[in-house]
Amino acid sequence: MNKILFITNRLPFPKTDGRKNILSQYCEQIKEIYPDCSIVNLSFVDEKKHLNEKPDFISKVIELDPPHFFEKIYNVVIHSFIRRKWPIQVAVYYSRSTHHRIKKIIEHEKPDFIFYDMVRLAEYIVQCESQTIMSYDDLLSLRYKRQLQWIKYTPSLLGSFAYKLPKVIRPLFNMKYFQSLLLKFESYLLVKYEVEVAEVFDKLIFTSPKEAKEFQLLTTHPVCMGIPMVFETKNRMDKRSIDKNKIVFVGKMDIPHNISAVLYFTTRSGLK
Repeated sequence: MNKILFITNRLPFPKTDGRKNILSQYCEQIKEIYPDCSIVNLSFVDEKKHLNEKPDFISKVIELDPPHFFEKIYNVVIHSFIRRKWPIQVAVYYSRSTHHRIKKIIEHEKPDFIFYDMVRLAEYIVQCESQTIMSYDDLLSLRYKRQLQWIKYTPSLLGSFAYKLPKVIRPLFNMKYFQSLLLKFESYLLVKYEVEVAEVFDKLIFTSPKEAKEFQLLTTHPVCMGIPMVFETKNRMDKRSIDKNKIVFVGKMDIPHNISAVLYFTTRSGLK
């Protein structure tokens, strides 16, 4: 392997949340196996202040431009609501000009593999000689269905995704009735989309091996793998006293399903 492109919907560093952790893990492990390979990150940069913190295992970062306001509106209205083709999160990430730029970068870099971070970037697929990998993370359609069951524990649907939407419509996402409608609609679109896009990628990756196996049975895709996050405990275990009356929840707390989980647990258990 000489070169791999990682096309991500956020910077894969620093390791401040679960998704960044697992993206960094993929890059680090590839670099360990193929020390001479080059890893190029094409990223929709979430926080520009972290660009100067690029780790050594990534050769370079190329910042991608998100769609402008009117392109997002067009995509959502036409491709999501009228055609019922793209999930909303796909619509608000897709830019025709950025897609063209990615094609040019691929022609120039000539990578062996191209890694796409989550289905919201699936429309940026480029037909070429490179092996293509789609990293689903989780099946978002299933995640949203479960979240819908416990909608009363969800203060907002946006979380860190808020900055991708126009400010004028963000307050709608705090209304429970609107939240329910949106989750149902997005889950409905994702159920079809997740299966359809699987056909255009050479390899599929999930965080959960169980979910990967179930999806392979559903799609009969030849290469569907579950690669869970690794937590290195060597030299990190400290001896400390344990308070049996404390419970620690480890998760980024600007993510809707993490907030829902904590509120659900504390409410049902009577904890404060």
